[in-house]
Amino acid sequence: IAIVPTSNHFTPGIRNLNQMWESGLFQRNQYDAFLEISEQDAIDGMLTLNRRCGILCGVSAGANYAGTIKYLKEIDETLTERKKAVFIVCDRMEWYISYLKERRPEIFSEPTKENSLSTYKEDLNGDEYAIEPINLEKFIDQNRPTIILDIRSAQSFEFVSIPSSINMPIEIFQKWIDGKNPFHENMTVILVCAVGEKSRYYSGYLRSHGCKSYNLSEGIMGWRDIQSALLAA
Repeated sequence: IAIVPTSNHFTPGIRNLNQMWESGLFQRNQYDAFLEISEQDAIDGMLTLNRRCGILCGVSAGANYAGTIKYLKEIDETLTERKKAVFIVCDRMEWYISYLKERRPEIFSEPTKENSLSTYKEDLNGDEYAIEPINLEKFIDQNRPTIILDIRSAQSFEFVSIPSSINMPIEIFQKWIDGKNPFHENMTVILVCAVGEKSRYYSGYLRSHGCKSYNLSEGIMGWRDIQSALLAA
């Protein structure tokens, strides 16, 4: 059973499905099922193991534990005999202190950050701000100055990217925008991810802080398909 982060959530040590496909190592047939776990559920799982079981593990182990409990609850009524289940405790908690401070400051007796990413609810009208790949150049010409910010990994960005775009991997990007709009008020921002899902989420968050933010529909995959079609024509 594979544990993956809920869409637009980041759990250290665990890749989402898009990242696994990008790695080139992912083999779908190795897994019986995939369970999505939010970063807050992963932290709750970690704290349960820390406080109730005396296991000083980190957030990825917390996600595994939370996923295990979720899966066992789903199949419990279908079992006809007792079964044993195993989940993996990946590593210790020391590596995750800064991550925990950002998402659960109250654990460290610090105030919760106002309007933080962890409390943001996605803008359901976000599709209004999606730019179709075929319209990208025209949009940029009509909305200057514009910055194209690619939030994929550095490796993915190096493999294929939009000309004039800049790269800021999502882990750094999240910290940079958390609780604020770091862009100038006159600047238009276009966010790019693999398939458009993450960029839509973070674009909505930036708009909630007053940023003129848009996302590239279908992400770099959609843009690459358009470029291939134009070359073929």
